Amino acid sequence: MNLKYKFLFALLIFIALFFRFYDLKKTNIFNDELDVGYSAYSLLKTGKDIKGNFLPVYIQTLEESRAPFLIYSTIPFVYLFGLNHFSIKLVPLLYSLLTAIYFYKLIKILSKDNYLALICSSVLLITPYFFHYSRHAFEITSLLFLTISATFYFFKFLTSEKIFHIFISIFFFSLTFYTYNTGFIFTPLLFLYLLITNKNQIFAKKFHKKILSAFIFGLILMTPIIHQTFFGKVSSRFKLISIFSDQNTFNQIIDKRTLYPNNSPLLDRLFYNRPIYYIKNFYQNYLKSISLSTLFFEADPNPRHSPPGFGFFPSVYIAYIFIYLLKRKQTNSADKLFIFWLVISPIASSLTQNGGNHATRLAYLILPIIYFTSKGISSIKSLYLFSSLGFILLFQLSAFYYYYF
Repeated sequence: MNLKYKFLFALLIFIALFFRFYDLKKTNIFNDELDVGYSAYSLLKTGKDIKGNFLPVYIQTLEESRAPFLIYSTIPFVYLFGLNHFSIKLVPLLYSLLTAIYFYKLIKILSKDNYLALICSSVLLITPYFFHYSRHAFEITSLLFLTISATFYFFKFLTSEKIFHIFISIFFFSLTFYTYNTGFIFTPLLFLYLLITNKNQIFAKKFHKKILSAFIFGLILMTPIIHQTFFGKVSSRFKLISIFSDQNTFNQIIDKRTLYPNNSPLLDRLFYNRPIYYIKNFYQNYLKSISLSTLFFEADPNPRHSPPGFGFFPSVYIAYIFIYLLKRKQTNSADKLFIFWLVISPIASSLTQNGGNHATRLAYLILPIIYFTSKGISSIKSLYLFSSLGFILLFQLSAFYYYYF
């Protein structure tokens, strides 16, 4: 990175820090955040959660059982600053900055384009969806940080061929399982994609034993949470929110089968059954999650997840993405990665009730949308078009931040 880009990147981080710290003490603190703070305090003072479990893999909090990564990450800040508003919200704020830094590093290593990498990080830091979560103690910024950094170190290994980098990559990928439940589906799919698309380098003879040891290292790290997944609190949590336990689905099937008593019971079972309705619900959730309406206009109806009246992303991003699609000449490795990333991002959320617009469960969508938006911005050559769309973007962001603060 030359001096000019170093200066711009440092300036960008400073501005991002300013707005993230601005009026932080006046920001609403939700019950989930109180859960994080009190659980971190309990572990700091006693080494146990509120149920008396010593250094638990899955933490019992005041409200529910929770993945441990964010809570354990909060302990040092509670120790340094006490149990207060600031110490609880500082952790996701710092993870949001680390996400932007590793997003920059990943785009740079894939595209060799400092300008595009800088735009990606800039757009990420100002985007309302990401900004909102960076000021609240939800697991999203930590999950995105772990995923993007793990992906970066994977590609760093391919370029440096230093086995240390693949160990770091697998370490960070493993930690996503301890962070948020969507990682249980997203991480294996992404990792499998990375292995398949780079199989010649990954499975080169000179790396066989070292790569195998890295995989074993990852499996050992994930063993406790895998056990919880199949036999413990993770599975009970999924059963509670999944489309497979939605009572409305059962009611609809019963209604269809009993509406006309003279119908053939065999045909009723053929057309009105749980597998068909599960597929239908998943399909509806998935399409809703990637619809223009959800992404750019309506967002999540829960005001904890997104301020009312705004989409996940400013609607002008549609224009930038359209420009990228028009000007795209060929699909490079970064494009392919984020196309795949975009396709698999809604899968985990679509398996849950109301998962079609649940902002927290759909947070993996942030990075590919930002990437393709940034590609559109970087490809604009017309000063008039650049200025016009830039003015619209500035207005939409100003409207959001005015309302937000």
